[in-house]
Amino acid sequence: MTAESPAAVQEEQAEPDAAPTDGDESAASTASSEANQNLTLADLPEGVLISVDELEAMRASDNPPFIVDIRGQNWWMDGHIPEARNIPAGKQFDIRMDEIPRDSEVVVIVPRNEERVAEVWQTLVDAGYDGDLLKALEGGMDAWSAAGGDIQEEEHLGC
Repeated sequence: MTAESPAAVQEEQAEPDAAPTDGDESAASTASSEANQNLTLADLPEGVLISVDELEAMRASDNPPFIVDIRGQNWWMDGHIPEARNIPAGKQFDIRMDEIPRDSEVVVIVPRNEERVAEVWQTLVDAGYDGDLLKALEGGMDAWSAAGGDIQEEEHLGC
């Protein structure tokens, strides 16, 4: 038996790739995500990327956005924007995207791999979400942290 380093274990848990599929809808959604994996930020329409200041203004409004943090759970637990919902990119996102309301502005948080933002954005559009209501935080949590934005941490329960 070989022991994995804590970093390797955290990396493996950060972006889970295995999730059960449930019928044709999940299979179609997974196929959509897989087809979108080659997209980059350059493929996104103008106006999708928003700044930290724009997100702060949106959060302070009477109709705050629904914030989706698409990073892996361990990254999210280490610090995320308060009120954000963690739905990691990949197969878990395909299964859980129905948790995202269709009637509010949505902000997708950029994970370590910025290309995942384009993949998630296109997956939502393919599923019938209004692309004009989908936004992505330019620079993700790194930008949020650097600007001094509020950060909420979760307790790690350990194994």
